[in-house]
Amino acid sequence: MELCPPNWTCHACGLLRSNESISVAKCDVSEQLKLPPGTVTMNTRYCSDRPECERDARGRRRIDQAGARRSDRSPDHEATDVH
Repeated sequence: MELCPPNWTCHACGLLRSNESISVAKCDVSEQLKLPPGTVTMNTRYCSDRPECERDARGRRRIDQAGARRSDRSPDHEATDVH
């Protein structure tokens, strides 16, 4: 049985990309939730070979009340991972 390498969706542009083509921008959003610093981190995946995706991902610093990502550029087709 051959395993397929993982693919991930870019949160900025919505493209499905290989694991090697995706990076993650991390942002501490604990203060927004009135929690101690370092309690909650928002991870936003972006295409590592597309500067516009990286800019979009690194610009995301807020979460909505449901914990999903906010974007001015793309629809909420997939929630950002919040840990």
